[in-house]
Formats: sequence, structure tokens, C-alpha cells
Amino acid sequence: MSDHVETRSSRWIPWTFVGLFAVMLIANGALVFFAFDSWTGLSTEHAYQRGITYNRVLADERAETALGWLVATTLVPTEPGRGRIEVRIEDRAGAPIDDAVVRALLRRPLREGFDSKVALDGLGGGRYAAAVAVPLPGQWEVRVLARRGADSVHASARVTLP
Repeated sequence: MSDHVETRSSRWIPWTFVGLFAVMLIANGALVFFAFDSWTGLSTEHAYQRGITYNRVLADERAETALGWLVATTLVPTEPGRGRIEVRIEDRAGAPIDDAVVRALLRRPLREGFDSKVALDGLGGGRYAAAVAVPLPGQWEVRVLARRGADSVHASARVTLP
């Protein structure tokens, strides 16, 4: 009779292991679902073409460095959901560059769907600016492309908005 009572009281032990493995599988399944659902994994657009032309990319970077332009970028909040990209461009000697065509890409590094491109207006004195939509507070990346004739320079800055 004591064997029967002992067997009955220990019957739950195998079900505990089954339950623990079920909880682990459910948690891992949820993590896999959210990993695939929240980020596509794309870190560079047109990565294959960029890889093929890598030597050209390196040459372009050397040309930008030799050009010596200094680009300072800020993103200033103006009102909720809006901001202003401000860029100042100077040559190696510190003289302002006024006759460039400047474009910017405002990018949310951690969340897709909020990127926006904008052309900046020249304000004189090497300054350029444009109003942009900034729908979420937090960290943003501003990528700037400035061209003057055959010369061009890329710059980027990470900014945080309240």
C-alpha cells in the first residue's frame, strides 16, 4: 500500500519536465517571430553592386578626403513632429562654400518606415537648411551629400531629439 501512495505522489514529476520544455519552446518561438517581424536584416542597399564597385568607392573616399571640406550637421526640433536640418560647409581653409547643391536623408536607425529625403536651401555663409518631419523622439541619423561641380562630399551625424 505504501508503494501505491508513493507512485501517485510522484506522478507529476514527468509532467513538470514536459511543461518546462513547452514554456521554453513557446518563449523561443515568440523571440524568433519578433526577430523576423521587426527587422529585415538589410543593412546596405544594393550590397552586391556596391561590393563590385568597391575600388571606386575607395577612390571616391580618397577624393573626398583630399577635397578637405568640413561639414557640420545639426537637427533642431522646432515643434512636436517637426524639425530643421542645418548644415554648415567650409573648405580646408575655413572659407564658407555657398554654391553647393545639398541634399539630406533623415533616417531612423532602429525602425523602418520613417526615412525622408530633402533638398536643403542655401542661406549664405556656407549654411544650408530645410524643414523636415520628425515623427518620433529619439535617435536619428542625418546623411548629407553636398555637390559643387565635379566635387562632392558625404557626411553623416547621429542626433537625439527629445
